[in-house]
Amino acid sequence: MSMTQLLALETSDTAVLAGAQLDAYYAATPLVLDLNGDGVRTTSSSQGVHFDLNATGNASARVGWASAQDGLLVMDRNGDGTIGNGSELFGGSTLNAEGQRAGNGYAALGALDSNHDGIISAADVDFSKLQVWVDANQDGISGNGELKSLADLGILSMDLNAQQGTEMDNGNLLGLVSSYTKVDGSTHEMADVWFHRDISATGSAESALAGLSTDDVLAGPGQSAALDALSASVPATASKPDDAGGAVTSADTTVASTAMTSADAPADTSLAVDPTKGLLEQQQNNLLF
Repeated sequence: MSMTQLLALETSDTAVLAGAQLDAYYAATPLVLDLNGDGVRTTSSSQGVHFDLNATGNASARVGWASAQDGLLVMDRNGDGTIGNGSELFGGSTLNAEGQRAGNGYAALGALDSNHDGIISAADVDFSKLQVWVDANQDGISGNGELKSLADLGILSMDLNAQQGTEMDNGNLLGLVSSYTKVDGSTHEMADVWFHRDISATGSAESALAGLSTDDVLAGPGQSAALDALSASVPATASKPDDAGGAVTSADTTVASTAMTSADAPADTSLAVDPTKGLLEQQQNNLLF
C-alpha cells in the first residue's frame, strides 16, 4: 500500500484498517528530538532497526531510526522499564483516550497538554512521565541507561505549534517540525519523522520516498475508493496493542485517520487551512510501490 492510498482514506475507512494493512504502509511516524544541536538526524532503513512502529506485533520490516546522538520521545505506559512498540512512542500508533490512533506525533503529544497552552511543560500533569530514548547502540532495544528523563537532559518545555517540514534525511521525511526549550534558554529542533519502512525485498529508502511531498504526508482528501481496492487484497481483521502497550490482541477497536483533520492540525500548517490540499495532485509520482 502506498502513502497516497493510505492518506486518501476517510477517518471512517481507516477505523477498520487491520494490522496487516497498516504493516503494508511504507512509513510510520514518531517524534524525534535533536540532542546535540545539529538538527534532527536519522539513519536509513537499510541501516535501521527492527522495531514494531505500528504496534501491530510485527517487527519484521527494517525501519529508519533516530541517530545515536538524538532521541525518541517516549512514555513507558505499562511500567515495565522498556519501550516495547510504537504505542509507547509519540506518533501515528499512539492511542488516544478513546483507543484510537493519534495519526501523528504532535496530535499524540497534544493529548498531554492538560492546561491547553500549546506547550508541554511541568504545568502539565504527565510531564514527569515523559522520557527520551537515546538508542546509542542502534539496536532498536531500549537497553540499560538509554531511557533519559527530561530533567536528565535539561528539557524545560516542548512546543506543540509545529510547521510543515520538507527535509528528507536518509530517506525519512521530517514532516512536522517545532522546537523544545532547555533550562539554559537554548532551543533545539524536534520533529515528527516519517521513518521509511523497508518492506520490499529490493529498492532503497531514497528511491521509495523520492516522489513524496510534505502535502502528501499531512493531508488527505477522503477518497474512500482507495479502501475498496485495498480491502480486496488485504484481510480486514482489526487488531490493536493491549492497554499496557505490549502484546497485540484482536479487538473491536477503531483507528483514527493517519491524516489529521483540520481541527486537529497545528496552527500554521496547511491542514488548518485546507485538509485536502495536494494529496492526489501528482498521484503517479507519489506511489511508493
